[in-house]
Amino acid sequence: MLCEKQYPSSRIDGVTAEMRRRVDLETLEHCWKGWLANDQVTVLVGSGQFAIAAHAQTDFATGQPETVVVQQLGFCAEVLQRLGQRARQWGDEFLALRHYPEDLQLGAVLPELGLAPELTRVVRSTRPCLEVRQTVRPAQARDRGFMSRLHVEHSAFYRSSNRTGAETGVMDALTHYLSLDLGRYLGWVDQARQGYVLLERDFRLDLLERKGVYLYDIAVRPESWGQGLAVSLHEAAMAGAWAAGYETVVGDIAFDNQRAFWVATEKLGYGVEWRRWGINL
Repeated sequence: MLCEKQYPSSRIDGVTAEMRRRVDLETLEHCWKGWLANDQVTVLVGSGQFAIAAHAQTDFATGQPETVVVQQLGFCAEVLQRLGQRARQWGDEFLALRHYPEDLQLGAVLPELGLAPELTRVVRSTRPCLEVRQTVRPAQARDRGFMSRLHVEHSAFYRSSNRTGAETGVMDALTHYLSLDLGRYLGWVDQARQGYVLLERDFRLDLLERKGVYLYDIAVRPESWGQGLAVSLHEAAMAGAWAAGYETVVGDIAFDNQRAFWVATEKLGYGVEWRRWGINL
């Protein structure tokens, strides 16, 4: 059945549609018996369609328990109902799946079933393409307080546009930023303390052995919006990541954050890799 599935090419250099298909086929061949024997995995096979879902997963952004559809061909109300029943048995609060924009058939079905787009994964090369302001410098330990205040005031952690109760509390955010391990991140700040950017190192790229960086956070004070500071901070981060040997950067944007999506795709050169859809259970 996978041979009939339409695979798009990736925005990540070196990942083709045929590579996606080959990896999926190899994964199914090697893992099929294990999945059937694993009570934490549900495998549904019907007429011309199938779905494989993993239960009791933890969402990387919200920390919520969820069921993730790791592979599917076709999707219908019956499949959603059966997966939802199994998910609730595991105490999962959300069901999520990945949709590539080129899959028009799936894109038409998901809203009819009550799923909503949650976030958009974007990707680009880290090769710098714009000039960096001289006022941008690498982040230091003494910048943690500034970054934590700006984050809480103007750049809260990723907020799901669809999940119930996914927001992060102020105290949790403050505690996290005040204890940031800057060895894990590449960071830059504006000397006037109007903005910052953080990249997480060694982010695993789909289907590739090499690792990239993850655009963890970028924030600019509202009074500096429209002055090119966010672009300059971002390009400083790209130059630093490129110099450190990382060739690809990925990021996630909440689906209802249209301003961030516009900046990423129109100003910073990102392309859409896939979108995550989901439904509260």
